[in-house]
Amino acid sequence: MAGKGAGWSICRFSAPRFQDYLSSVWTTVAQLVRDYRAGHPNQQICITGHSLGAALATLAFHQLQDGHASLYTFGCPRVGNQTFCNDLRSAAGSQGFYRIVDNEGVVTHIPDGLGYVHLDCTVHWINGGHSVAQDPANMPDDCEDLEDMALDFLKGKVIDPLPEPLADHSPVRYCHWIAQRALQKASSTTT
Repeated sequence: MAGKGAGWSICRFSAPRFQDYLSSVWTTVAQLVRDYRAGHPNQQICITGHSLGAALATLAFHQLQDGHASLYTFGCPRVGNQTFCNDLRSAAGSQGFYRIVDNEGVVTHIPDGLGYVHLDCTVHWINGGHSVAQDPANMPDDCEDLEDMALDFLKGKVIDPLPEPLADHSPVRYCHWIAQRALQKASSTTT
């Protein structure tokens, strides 16, 4: 995918890079989608992931360019620059893509200062009080204490309790949120 879009780039801060991970499985994924599409040409496909998996899901969504696919990311880092995000928005057309962010989830704040941005899409933010706001005006900005936490970790400091930015990134927190939302929705339809 590198060089495919004019002027866009994807995050290259991890080793191996996001695109390298996707490339390693893309042939299989694309074949599975083609096989599925043969029998279900209009069925919705939901592409999703958490953390690094969310970055991979974003790239897969972009590469797939399927008119019946949607993207849901949980705790996603910044994957590409603004041009990449604009290209993704154009390729998505009317298909939905959504970011779910748990309060100060640490991975959602990286990489910072390198020109990478989040997708311009619907955001469901789980705030510190564990309620959900859609497209809030004031989400926490980049964690100012992220560098200090990383340095403490590298020095071997045991952090107990886990700081909120780390705890908020846990997949368990997202699963808990999803379960709560499903229960709320089920109880509201039965009353």
